[in-house]
Amino acid sequence: MTVELYTSANLVDLRWPDTENGRYARDYLTPLITQGPDRFVDNIRTTYGALFVDDSVILPVSWNTTDYDNSYVCSPYTHYVTYAKEELRLLKNRALRSTLSTALSSSWACSVVSAASTRSSWSTTGCCPPTSIRP
Repeated sequence: MTVELYTSANLVDLRWPDTENGRYARDYLTPLITQGPDRFVDNIRTTYGALFVDDSVILPVSWNTTDYDNSYVCSPYTHYVTYAKEELRLLKNRALRSTLSTALSSSWACSVVSAASTRSSWSTTGCCPPTSIRP
């Protein structure tokens, strides 16, 4: 298996598959990779690229480092801490809500997320579902 990473620095070298899916991937991913997703989506700050697998499959990939106010689909911290804290409002038990909020605000939670993401978060879902698309 061969896997090549293409970024804004070398995207011009990518041999996009000459198929309907290949053209769709090219048209969709090229602006995200070359201009950055923050040009199109307010709450996503990440870097996009494309993985070319076995000279036939394009997989979008995104990565970011220590951006704690990023969309939960691109940030382990936001996904596991910030978003979780927002969801606590759904709990009816006030004591449980308070305990979990304290735990999520602790340095323990930050260290768990940091260890899990090793200071850099990679996502092969790549196409982060936008929640604040700019007109």
